[in-house]
Amino acid sequence: MRPLTLTMKNFGPYQDTTIDFTQFENVPLFLISGKTGSGKTTIFDGICYALYGETSGNERNAGQMRSLFAPNNEKTCVNLKFVHQGKEYQITREPTYEYQNAKGSISKHAAKNRLEYRDAAGELEVLTKTKDIRDFIEDLLHLNAKQFTQIVLLPQQQFRKFLSANSNEKERVLRQVFGTEIFEEWTNQINNEVRRQQKENAKQQAHLQTLMENIKVDTESQKDPQLWLAAAQKLIEQQRTELTKKKQDLQVVQQKLNQIDNNVNQARILIKAMQEKAAVDAEIKLLNANQKRIGELKQSIKNGQWAVQNQTLINEVDQRRQKLKDDHQTLTKLQTEVEQAAQKQLELSQKISKLEEQKPKIDQQNTKIEQLKTQLEVFSKVQTVHEKLEQIKAELQKQQKTQQKLESQLQRKQAQSVALKKQVEQADDLATQQLEAAQKESQLKLLAANYKEIVREQKIIAANQADIKNLQQESQQRQIQAEQTQANAIQQQNYFAQNQIAYYAAQLQPNQPCPLCGSTEHPHLAQVNQEIPQVTQEQVKKAQQTANEAERQLAQINAQKESLIETVNKQQQVMTEKMTKLQQQISLKNANQAEIKEYLIQQIEQNKLQKEQLEHEMKKLATQKQELQTLTKTIDQLTAQFESQSQVIEKLKRDEAVMQTKYQEQQKNLSAEFHSEAEIKTAIGQLKHRVAQFNQEYQENTDALQAIMQTKTAREALLKQLTQQIVDNQTELNSFEKKLNELLETRQTDEATVHQWLQLAPELEQMRQEVNDFNEKMKVQTARQVQLEAEIAGQNNPDMDALKKQQQQLNQQKDELQLSYGKLENQVATFEKNYQNVLTEHQAQVKTQKQLDELGELAQVVTGGTSERKLGLERFVLREYFKEVLKVATQILTKLSNGRYSFVLQKNAERNVASQTGLGIDIYDDEAGETRSVHTLSGGESFIAALALALALGEVIQRQNGGAQIDTLFIDEGFGSLDEDALEKALEILKSLESSNRMIGIISHVRELHAQIPDQINVISHDGQSEIRYQH
Repeated sequence: MRPLTLTMKNFGPYQDTTIDFTQFENVPLFLISGKTGSGKTTIFDGICYALYGETSGNERNAGQMRSLFAPNNEKTCVNLKFVHQGKEYQITREPTYEYQNAKGSISKHAAKNRLEYRDAAGELEVLTKTKDIRDFIEDLLHLNAKQFTQIVLLPQQQFRKFLSANSNEKERVLRQVFGTEIFEEWTNQINNEVRRQQKENAKQQAHLQTLMENIKVDTESQKDPQLWLAAAQKLIEQQRTELTKKKQDLQVVQQKLNQIDNNVNQARILIKAMQEKAAVDAEIKLLNANQKRIGELKQSIKNGQWAVQNQTLINEVDQRRQKLKDDHQTLTKLQTEVEQAAQKQLELSQKISKLEEQKPKIDQQNTKIEQLKTQLEVFSKVQTVHEKLEQIKAELQKQQKTQQKLESQLQRKQAQSVALKKQVEQADDLATQQLEAAQKESQLKLLAANYKEIVREQKIIAANQADIKNLQQESQQRQIQAEQTQANAIQQQNYFAQNQIAYYAAQLQPNQPCPLCGSTEHPHLAQVNQEIPQVTQEQVKKAQQTANEAERQLAQINAQKESLIETVNKQQQVMTEKMTKLQQQISLKNANQAEIKEYLIQQIEQNKLQKEQLEHEMKKLATQKQELQTLTKTIDQLTAQFESQSQVIEKLKRDEAVMQTKYQEQQKNLSAEFHSEAEIKTAIGQLKHRVAQFNQEYQENTDALQAIMQTKTAREALLKQLTQQIVDNQTELNSFEKKLNELLETRQTDEATVHQWLQLAPELEQMRQEVNDFNEKMKVQTARQVQLEAEIAGQNNPDMDALKKQQQQLNQQKDELQLSYGKLENQVATFEKNYQNVLTEHQAQVKTQKQLDELGELAQVVTGGTSERKLGLERFVLREYFKEVLKVATQILTKLSNGRYSFVLQKNAERNVASQTGLGIDIYDDEAGETRSVHTLSGGESFIAALALALALGEVIQRQNGGAQIDTLFIDEGFGSLDEDALEKALEILKSLESSNRMIGIISHVRELHAQIPDQINVISHDGQSEIRYQH
């Protein structure tokens, strides 16, 4: 990978800067110079961010790289064009960052990514998803972001520290570089798994002993699972034999009970049939007794039907006879009326003649009436005064009676008021009783709520117990899954370890010490098993992650189960405490829920009745209070009315005296003939009556004479017409009577009998129904009698009491056997379940112990417990990597030091075998002919050695990552400590690297490099912003 251009907009100190790396394609080295903090390393951060979406070292996220001076309306963007294996690629990235929008609030800019390249056919391919781009770059370069940073950027100060670090510090650095932490993680996981399985094994053994305690066997076998299983199985077989016998006994009793149940049912059927036959016989006897009446009904139906058929003729004769009779009566009446009219006419004529003679006397009476009217006016005035006087007297009497009535009412109301006051005084006692009832109601409601809470908690406990059972089942499934995934992870680790051991065994040379055991002889090299699959570190890591996830899920389920068990125990304890407290509160010690419920219902109902009674009394009392208030108001009103009435009476008495005086004075003007106006009016009335009576009588007689003459003429005409009508009707009646008599002779009956038959017509339908019902009932009862006689068939009445007694005895025997069988069956099931649990737990414990033994052996190997040098697997792998790094680094260091120095691993410097990792470095000095510590190197020599290590490390990393081809190298600082010769040699080495088509950039502010390296990128900073200038 070689960069072509890098454009940074509002990224770090760069506002809008493009770096053209193509200007340095044909030069061995180029220098990136500038003041400290000007943004030299930011250039490399921009390359890393463009490729992988993160900065070098990942010390700052991309959003933090946004320039502080960036306007809100401008984006932060990095664009990188690079070429790899002859193909050009372009990546553009915009990080996520926050900015202030036009409204003044904070907005968030979403990250954007875009990768463009041409495929083999020349078509443009575009990727925009972060993961797709990262995967594509890692596949393309065979490096992840961390590895790219390690290979492309060489931080010299870090490698100078690494050069003089002890083995443990080197181990931490190399572990990060080569990613061997998987070996440490694998070792830790194996050790953790050993401890977990040891804990699980101990837990299984304890659980096994707990399960074995559920079935007591002999003392010798109680502690040994194998002996316990044999003894328990024998005990279960004995119980099963006894259970089979009890089941057979129960079947025999059930057969007898089935037979007696059948006999009881048959006896019930027979008794019912006999009872029904007796009822049927009685019914048939009653029907036979009614046969005579039914025969009479049948004859009546026939006669009634004949009469109805000839009813038209009979009705016609009856109607004509009645018409003729009515005409004769009318004829007689008309004759009488004609005679009476003649007599009345004579009487009226005589009466009118007499009235004519009385007319002069009537005229005299009219004159007298006019005279009396004048006298009446005088009496009218006196009468008016008299009437007023009488009215006053009457009103006075009325008001006096009203006053007496008011006085009586007032006395009666006052007595009622006294009585009501005594009743109202009882209000305080009723209020106290009502308060006590309300308090008792609250107490009962609280007790009922506590009872409901206990019932609700019982339901919750039952639900939680069901959940515990489900969690137990799920835990068992998760346990199996965890064991399977853990076994697979260990197997993958074993395969990987065997692959690594076989690989390093192949690297051993004769007479060279083994890094694990230290022996120089290798008679039994590890052989490669061709059947073992090749497993990568990623596969091992993924398998272990799966196992860890299974373990986590198992632990989570178990934690849930234990938590739920603890919750249920607490709930049961709380419920028991609540139950005891409730029993104490209601004073019913050891009462069960049903008794408590019945007690509460009874108490609540009693209190409710008492409360209702008190409420009724209080309502009644409230009514009485209202009545008392009303009564008090009424008394006040009556008192006011009584006083008002007294004033009215006094005024009436005064008016009576005045009117009496006026009446006496006016009486003096009256005539002596009449003593009152009424007498005059009576006299006038009598005279007017006599005159009016005469006039009325004269007119009435005249009108009556005229009317009677007209009536007489009309009745004489009707009489003549009716006489002829009677003659005609008699002729027609004779004809119909002849027909009827002929019909009666054929039936041999008379008219009176036929009329009796006609009276039966409305009842004919009912009579027919009664006959039909009788016939149907007789038919049904006769058939049922025959059927019942066949069912009974001469059988005797069964002894039901004896059968029931025998049935009861068998049921009791059956219940006892079922109870005994159920207890034994439950015991056998419990024993079998415990036996199976112990067997399963024992098998699991044996399996766990075997796995623990195997895992323990593996743990001893990977931790170096079996090696005399205590060298673990990771340290062995790191040592082999480091040997390869030192081999390459020695070649570079020899060239830089003109053949004087080379790297060698320390042998005796770290004598603490327990902590030795074999990563100590010494320098072999060819001029002195001896090995000496790196701490004896001068500053310039240390830089050269560190540069050699850095270059070698990058080279080895490329080899380890599938031959990654990186054509660019950046060296960050470290040249300040070199003298002129060392600096020149270092530059020569770097130039020699350029001959392999590498682009090498040195990031430094050392002035001496400006003269040695003519091609430069100068970073110039001003007021927090930087720009670049090229120099050649």
